[in-house]
Amino acid sequence: MVNYTLMIMSNDNRNSKINANFEPYFLQNLAWSTFWQRVNRGNHKVFIFKVNDKNFSLETLVYQYPWYFGQKLWYVAKGGILKNLVSEEINNWDSILNQDIEKLFWDLNQSIFIKAKKSNICYVKVDWEEGLTQKLELENNFELLNFYRSKHSAVKISNKIIQYLQTMTLDLTLIPSGQTFALSSLSEFYEYSKPLWNATNSNVKRYTKKSLTLGWQISTEKSDENFEAFWQVYSATKDRQAFATQTKEYTKNLFDQDFSRIIILRNGAGEPCCVWQGIVFGKTFVYLSGGNNQYSFDNYGQYLMHLIAIWLGYCEHLQVYDLGGYDQTKGFGRFKENYRGNIRTFLGDIDIPISELQFKVIDSVIALVKNLRQR
Repeated sequence: MVNYTLMIMSNDNRNSKINANFEPYFLQNLAWSTFWQRVNRGNHKVFIFKVNDKNFSLETLVYQYPWYFGQKLWYVAKGGILKNLVSEEINNWDSILNQDIEKLFWDLNQSIFIKAKKSNICYVKVDWEEGLTQKLELENNFELLNFYRSKHSAVKISNKIIQYLQTMTLDLTLIPSGQTFALSSLSEFYEYSKPLWNATNSNVKRYTKKSLTLGWQISTEKSDENFEAFWQVYSATKDRQAFATQTKEYTKNLFDQDFSRIIILRNGAGEPCCVWQGIVFGKTFVYLSGGNNQYSFDNYGQYLMHLIAIWLGYCEHLQVYDLGGYDQTKGFGRFKENYRGNIRTFLGDIDIPISELQFKVIDSVIALVKNLRQR
């Protein structure tokens, strides 16, 4: 018999040992979800769902968001973390029977749907961890949709994605360990870390080396001055490129967290030109947001920024640098392609109505308003 439990997320900072050769995405980390829930307040909540059999467990954090017309949605954010209850490590994942994983998967879904209905949630949006969907032998969203339709006829592929479904990662373990490098010795670090750079294309190598010769002032200190510099460049980039951002208050709260890091590049006159903000979880460094101006673009600031991030990760003995959201159809995706990292692909977003009539009516109204605006 598989039992499931639901717990309102507590404020402790438990981090479960990773039981596979991949690490759960930062959205499935209690330290992040504690921060997210605290700064958003109101209708934003986080829940933990967990199902067990005698050997394994499958668990996920579920994020609650407000939706239109006073309704609420639940978001399974790159969840489905499989753990071994018998020993600390699972050395041979092939020994886990796929039908056992499938049973755990449906039990986890059922526990979420039952509680969602009791909580008057309009629909659940799912975006599954790639290790889980690989074990379920699902290769794309069409297969995931059909997988759900075997039990839930009303499911649909969402027209609104909350998080990028692909990220690009660089393997920091390619850099030999044992040496220390000061920030002033970035040129030496670049040469020392050549095993990592050898995988990148010629533009990355050439422009990174050029960026080292251009007299940048570099700071990684988490000071109020650096936060204001970050916000100045980040906001200007947002206005120029027309992308959505969090509020300044939210960004400052994130800046103040122990797990956050920052990089500021200033020109010779001391003006901030290129900025970067990221977070550390487990052995992974994640680039979340940043921006640059024309001076930085002309002087390869974005290449130096990623070199410094790799240096920071190396100094903290991290194993993975996640370059953040990846989309090969957009400019930032084409830029990241030059680093030739590993692509993580998450399957979703699939929308599963809990209140089917409400979902259809509101979804139709949203579509109608969007069409009218486009006209």
